[in-house]
Amino acid sequence: MDEISFFEHSDLYINKMSREGFLFDAHGQRIEISKDNIFINEILETNISSLDSEFRLKHRGHFYRITQIKTMAGYFLVIRKLEPGFTTLNQLRLHTGVLNKMMAINSGLVLIAGKMRNGKSTTARCFVLDRILQGGMATTIEQPVEVEMQGPWGSGYIFQIGVKENGMSEEIRKVVRSSSNIILVGEIRDADTAVAALNAGTTGALVVSTTHGNSIVQALVRLHSLATEKMDTRDAASLLSESLSAIVHQQLIADSKLRLAWLSLCNGDERVKAFIRNRNFELLETEIDAQLARMNNGAKS
Repeated sequence: MDEISFFEHSDLYINKMSREGFLFDAHGQRIEISKDNIFINEILETNISSLDSEFRLKHRGHFYRITQIKTMAGYFLVIRKLEPGFTTLNQLRLHTGVLNKMMAINSGLVLIAGKMRNGKSTTARCFVLDRILQGGMATTIEQPVEVEMQGPWGSGYIFQIGVKENGMSEEIRKVVRSSSNIILVGEIRDADTAVAALNAGTTGALVVSTTHGNSIVQALVRLHSLATEKMDTRDAASLLSESLSAIVHQQLIADSKLRLAWLSLCNGDERVKAFIRNRNFELLETEIDAQLARMNNGAKS
């Protein structure tokens, strides 16, 4: 099996000690990769330090995100091939109603949720890029930086910050004190990052981030749960209701199309905010369906 076909359906997993690897096919079945595989040996010969838990590596003209996991059998490398170049939100074939509403948001937290390998980071980057082409300054905070974006874009400019483990929240607080109109937080993974991103969403900046979740409701419950590790549960819910402008849940389906769900708080809908503030997350399902139905019908929500 060659390098190109490795990453079609799965990340690649390599045992650093035995040099053997495996991945999964489209049906979730494990495929063993020989320790004699040329690509695996070339990766292991790059002198990867055990001190780096996650980083980006350039190899044969391609970029890879490598995460090291310490297991009972030693260190494993989890390797993901990063998408080259850039696309626009239009090229991602987003729902026209969702696209128009996303581009109209100027402040607050916009959250892109979904399962792993469903294009959340790509959507977030494209959203930031499309917005910054119109002018202003954006700063990305990532662990690690996956796609090089720093520099002038149209009438705007993008700065990129790569952080080490557990360094996201401090960088978010620093960037909030800068003049960035847009802040991209690569992924909300822990309580400190969750609280910092939510607080940043209340400052007037447009904050864009990603998180894991099987649905909008599940993603919001997870974000609230993370925040409660650092504050009272009612305060966390109140902060979430004030910071959040919109959340998109996306799922990749056939032919690289996206199935989307959408929830917006941009129209000052106090009922939706109250559901979140009172932690009645399950009651949001009806509003999610209603907002999508109104977009499908071409009506203004």
